[in-house]
Amino acid sequence: MSLKKVLGNRVQRVDKTAGSSLIEVMVALFLLAVGMLGVLAMQANSIKLNNNAYLYSQADMLSKEILEAIHSCGDRGNNAKACIELFKIGLDDSSPGGANCEGSTCGYADLARWYIREWRENIENQLPAGKGAISYVASTTPDNTTNYDVTITIEFSLGVDRESNAVGRQGGSVVPSDVIKERVTLKTTIVHLGG
Repeated sequence: MSLKKVLGNRVQRVDKTAGSSLIEVMVALFLLAVGMLGVLAMQANSIKLNNNAYLYSQADMLSKEILEAIHSCGDRGNNAKACIELFKIGLDDSSPGGANCEGSTCGYADLARWYIREWRENIENQLPAGKGAISYVASTTPDNTTNYDVTITIEFSLGVDRESNAVGRQGGSVVPSDVIKERVTLKTTIVHLGG
């Protein structure tokens, strides 16, 4: 029985170009894999940048928080220079001791020390390798107004695990290229009338 008899008088030719070969499928899968790796790399970079943005916003919030504390000291009718001097602290200075003013009445000197101590603890807890400093420069205008240019500096590290506050490690050793020191500085002027 011939093929012609089975199909009748119609002879069908098999087209060798119909369908996909295994090589074409493998090339398509390879291109898809390369594209997916690109998307994965963008996603990882997006997560890293999102974490960095979070750290910057935390540093900004913390700097504004201590600035409000400095303003509140002067708002109580205290001498502005005396208040700002109480808040002055360097990056490597230790946090001041003193009374716990939460829920109790404290004088402005104890309150300033308490604010600094709480502020520094928040920096250490919320920012990896975080440190904070406050400095000022006083200047007097011709109309006898004293301006205090206050600089609040917060230093922290990028490329650090914020949950454990530990430097990124690879094989048990610190990888310096993964750690980037960043500094957020808020500068403001506090005006105090009458010198």
